[in-house]
Amino acid sequence: MKWRFGAIGLDYRLSGNAFFPPDIKPKDHLKYYATKFGAIETDGSFYKLPSDDLMKKWRDAVPDDFVIGMKCPKQITHAGGLDRFSKDDARSRWARLVELANILGASRTMLVVQLPGTASIKLFDELAAFLGRRDYAGPVAVELRGAAWHMPETAAMLREQGVIWGTADVVPDGEGAIAPGTNGAQYMPQRPVTTAETRLVRLCTGSYGRAQRGEETQEIDNTPRIQWWIDQLANPDFAEGAPEAKETIVIASDKLEAFALPTLERWQMLVS
Repeated sequence: MKWRFGAIGLDYRLSGNAFFPPDIKPKDHLKYYATKFGAIETDGSFYKLPSDDLMKKWRDAVPDDFVIGMKCPKQITHAGGLDRFSKDDARSRWARLVELANILGASRTMLVVQLPGTASIKLFDELAAFLGRRDYAGPVAVELRGAAWHMPETAAMLREQGVIWGTADVVPDGEGAIAPGTNGAQYMPQRPVTTAETRLVRLCTGSYGRAQRGEETQEIDNTPRIQWWIDQLANPDFAEGAPEAKETIVIASDKLEAFALPTLERWQMLVS
């Protein structure tokens, strides 16, 4: 199986190392980054959709086999109501996101639909209908954090849609815990499920290291945590009827104290 690694964004001041050589100008950071890693995720599209010109710059900065993850706008995924994917605003924002992804190239742009932990299982049919009309030829990943979604029916639906079930590492103990929120929603167990030939794991917790919000950093040995994930990926849940996984993409967050770069380097060593 192929492994592909990347981080969220290009700001690595918390990593405890100088990633970009001093002679690399900011405008060339993505181009340089793409020589070291095979993927990246941008959080920007979650808050505001970028311009056509920016998409063209990204397209020209990375090789054809590079993967860029673009998050679905929060106005769609985090909107209230059980019809959040059907609203006119949601449809127009999604259509615009697809346009931008097609500028980058559908073969190398993954659209990530991240639902909050409070998203009710009552959204099941709404999500299935949304994915069925997604009108996008490239890969789409859905990240589900509510515990109620962790069931064979969800796996079957995503497999039928040809959509990746993205797994998020959001709880330090790795098993699930009470999430912040008014209803005390529970995070689902952090165990992967294979629904497409590509799998996605997003490391979003502080369980990989701790950092001060300044120049000083303190790194911990997170090798056991990474190995735990490698073992989980070798034995995914709801395996009956699953396609063979040919690639796993691992994305690490730096801003959430995950020590993105050292973590990715260590993971690469463990699977090489």
